[in-house]
Amino acid sequence: MSDGVHIMETYIKLLDTLIGVRIGDDNRKLYVETMAGKLYNFRASDFRLGLKKHLAGEVKPDEFLRILRTLQLIVSDKDQFTSVQKINNKARRVISVDMEKYRLIKSLTWNVQHSEQTRAR
Repeated sequence: MSDGVHIMETYIKLLDTLIGVRIGDDNRKLYVETMAGKLYNFRASDFRLGLKKHLAGEVKPDEFLRILRTLQLIVSDKDQFTSVQKINNKARRVISVDMEKYRLIKSLTWNVQHSEQTRAR
C-alpha cells in the first residue's frame, strides 16, 4: 500500500464509517470528543476492527497505523499507536484522531475527485 492517494482514501472511509456507527439502545457513538472536538478518541479494539474491514488484507493493520502515526493523523505516545486521554474523569488508552487534519484531507480528496470528474467531461 504505497500509493498515497489510496492510503488517504482508506483513512477517510475508515473514519467516515467509525464516526457514523451508533451502538446500544441509547444510540451511543463509538468515540468520545476531547479538546473541544479537536480529538476523537476511539477504543483501540473498535478502531482496529474497522481498520481490518477496510484494509481487507491489503496490508497489516500495524503497518497502516504506523503510516498514520508518521503523518501525525493519529495522536499517540512514543512507540505506540495509542495515547492516554482523560475521559469521564478516568485515564483511558485510546486511538486519538486529529479531526482538523481529517477534515482537511477529506476536503482535499473531494476537491481532487471533483476536478478529475470535471476534466473527464
